[in-house]
Amino acid sequence: VPEFLFGAGVVIISGQLDQGKNSHVNCPFKFMMKPMLKLLALETLMIKDYGIADSGIPPIQVTAGWYHSCALRIDRGGAIYCWGSNDAGQLGDGSAIDRSVPTKVTAGGTLPGTRFASVAAGGQHTCALTTDGSAYCWGNSYYGQLGNGSYRDYTLHAVPTAIQTSSLPTGTRFASISAGQVHTCA
Repeated sequence: VPEFLFGAGVVIISGQLDQGKNSHVNCPFKFMMKPMLKLLALETLMIKDYGIADSGIPPIQVTAGWYHSCALRIDRGGAIYCWGSNDAGQLGDGSAIDRSVPTKVTAGGTLPGTRFASVAAGGQHTCALTTDGSAYCWGNSYYGQLGNGSYRDYTLHAVPTAIQTSSLPTGTRFASISAGQVHTCA
């Protein structure tokens, strides 16, 4: 567990860096462990209370973007649940409505029976890999981070859509995926 953090603390209330203020911190500081543990306990409770861990099996992966989080359940057929801000469709439920409880990602452009194997939350987008190595993304695509060929696009992409692979060798499959603020790598 890291003891020192630095960066832009821009989240309302306690700051994303957990230093209790909303300011930029360009040199390392020792973070407060107690509030961090309370936050983790609250998130664990929320996941359990809303059916994500009701089988006694915890999610196999939890990821956080700017103002949204997602969890992957392998025992539910590789289902993904997301909650938080949804202004760009980053929760993948087909809407732009913020959700305060975990909400199952809609199948959207995926094939019936598709099982997700991993999920990555970015700034205002989310991407996931299926068990067969296909990649899907949803949310903000202003900088092309969805990999669907769109750029400077304000269209709502609120359900998983396959990334464009026409420029890649036939049969390309991905082993991992990572989402940053305005980019995605697979």
